[in-house]
Amino acid sequence: MSEELLNRYARAAAHPDEPRLTTGELLELTREYEWWPAPAIELLRRPDAELTPDTREHLRTLIALNCTDLSSRAALTSDRGRLMADFYPATPAATATGTDDAISTFLETYGHSSPEEDRLLEQMIFNPVPDYGAVLAVDDDEAPDAADESSSIDAFVKAFATPAADEPATPAPAPAKRQTPAPAPAPASSLSESLAKIYIKQGRYNKAYEIILHLYLNNPKKSIYFADQLRFLRKLMLNSQSTDNATN
Repeated sequence: MSEELLNRYARAAAHPDEPRLTTGELLELTREYEWWPAPAIELLRRPDAELTPDTREHLRTLIALNCTDLSSRAALTSDRGRLMADFYPATPAATATGTDDAISTFLETYGHSSPEEDRLLEQMIFNPVPDYGAVLAVDDDEAPDAADESSSIDAFVKAFATPAADEPATPAPAPAKRQTPAPAPAPASSLSESLAKIYIKQGRYNKAYEIILHLYLNNPKKSIYFADQLRFLRKLMLNSQSTDNATN
């Protein structure tokens, strides 16, 4: 009999449309399996179960003996516990980012720049010509003024009008010119990525793919990062070819 009740209880728990056990049958399960609190919990949760106060106390005792956590026991046996169980909304399961969403993120990251930035990048990459005017201006600022140099010579002649015969004249040391430090070159990878960004913005995905592929082969530590970009660019190239074929 008890095995049949167990099978019916399992079917009712798995399928809501199955008939549930009566109050008497659940009480029989609690007597047969005192270490199993599930029938006692269901009896206390049934609003239509006609149970005496002593029976309810006995069921709570069974649950307490098999449930060491006080908060869990309270949640299982009280009406407030059932209300608190549904207090917080269910947490939605995290969904994996699809290829199209990843491509959109890629374009949002690499597809925006100001015209000034584009011009500067093009000049740095395609026309790395130094500004000789600025260099000459610095040299002019460092050159001594002619009037100051003349007055310095006159003062030197007055102080040492007749040098000693046995003392050779020591030429004044030439003033050391301060060398203007050359600007530090930008990292090649940064410039290449910036150029790839420009190509992507212009829709020249093949050129951008060549640049990212070169970075992928020469930067093993960033191979995963560049591999994702290469995959997205291949998708963009295929989409672009499909669009061109459709228009033609």
